[in-house]
Amino acid sequence: MPTLGAGAFFGPWALTASAEEGFFEERFVITGSAGSDGIFHVPGDGSPVALSVDGARWVVDFQARFGEQDWFSYDPLRGTAIVAPHGLTVTLFSEQLSEPGGLVFNHSLVMGLVSLDPTINPPLPQIPVDITLPD
Repeated sequence: MPTLGAGAFFGPWALTASAEEGFFEERFVITGSAGSDGIFHVPGDGSPVALSVDGARWVVDFQARFGEQDWFSYDPLRGTAIVAPHGLTVTLFSEQLSEPGGLVFNHSLVMGLVSLDPTINPPLPQIPVDITLPD
């Protein structure tokens, strides 16, 4: 299991994960949530897996496997930003994975998480005037 740094979350988040076709299978495992724990396989065709996850402290674990070998966990990299109009957004991804034989592959699993907690991610203010242009 990875360290609790990159994959640890608190409170409610909207999660979207996708993967492009790669040389290995990828999935993620959620533990410690309030009802969303489980193993989620990510199709390699770019189709997203979307869900809402909540809990006092929950962890997302990135996993991969080469061929029919055992699944292994790896620590994703983490980027955090305020992205309009969504607000607090975290992106988890991996730069490279190395097969036990020494081959190195680029990642294909990317996960975006948007905070759903209004106390740390309040709704954006409404623009008080109509700024649409006439036809």
